[in-house]
Amino acid sequence: MLQEFYNTMVRRRFMPAAAAQALCELWAEHEVINATPSLLFQAFALQQRYQTSLWDALIVQAALDGGCTTLYSEDLQHGMRFGALEVVNPFAAPAVHEQPAIWQGKPA
Repeated sequence: MLQEFYNTMVRRRFMPAAAAQALCELWAEHEVINATPSLLFQAFALQQRYQTSLWDALIVQAALDGGCTTLYSEDLQHGMRFGALEVVNPFAAPAVHEQPAIWQGKPA
């Protein structure tokens, strides 16, 4: 969910708002999973099963629907799995996953 990325990057001051927006615009050129009634109902079930926030459950379900295998999240437990989807906290495990060059102000 693009708004989660934007909010986290700006709120935690990892990048300026304009840079976060530019990345969101770039990613929006690719497939974006939209909230549908089906996604919502599946997220409700995830929220109840795993006792997460509804917001986190929506993000997990969108990642599952998109066929993702890695979900970067500061809110979910690092290493947590939802089927083939693994949660990676990029702030808890910086040595595991390097930040993309664009985050470091370098051309991609």
